[in-house]
Amino acid sequence: MQHIQKLEDEQQSFLRISQGQMVVLKSAITSFNLTMQKVDRNEKLLNENLRLNKMIVDEVHRMQTQKDSVMMVNENIEQIQRGIEECQHTLEILVDAFLHAQDWVIQPQLITITKIKDMIRVSLPDGLDFPSFPSLEFLDYFSIIYSQNSYLAYIFQIPLIQSTPYQLYKLQPFPTEQQEGAFVYVEITKEFCLQTLRDIHMEN
Repeated sequence: MQHIQKLEDEQQSFLRISQGQMVVLKSAITSFNLTMQKVDRNEKLLNENLRLNKMIVDEVHRMQTQKDSVMMVNENIEQIQRGIEECQHTLEILVDAFLHAQDWVIQPQLITITKIKDMIRVSLPDGLDFPSFPSLEFLDYFSIIYSQNSYLAYIFQIPLIQSTPYQLYKLQPFPTEQQEGAFVYVEITKEFCLQTLRDIHMEN
């Protein structure tokens, strides 16, 4: 009887322990389920935040692209506007140049007297030069100003000088005795004689 009672007591104790363990196991399972639900909710929340962040990043990129496009368009518009202003300014200069050409005046925005003198000096043959005179007097040597094929042409007639040294002689005729009591007088046709080392030039 004692053994039976002991077995029953042990069985009852085992049942109590088993019931306690089942309660603990159920509690653990319930806690695990709650944790998994929270994880699932957090995962969904994280995915939603990532989706929203991607939408925001894409929108920022789109706005940046639009901003760059607008800035590029504005820059092109400014360049076109500057080009139009420069063309308008050039047209005004050309109109003034044609109007001033009627009064024999050089348009300084197109070319200056100093530039013209330098261009002429470079193109002159060796040994030739033009006299040194003020720029204002240079305008007196205008010959023709005309336009042709969209060009405004200035033609000058400038006296050139040569740096060759001359000896100047004034010719004075004298009677020359040819025979006793007979003199010859030669009439000269030139008044002056210019002589270089090689040539003799007769001048009036």
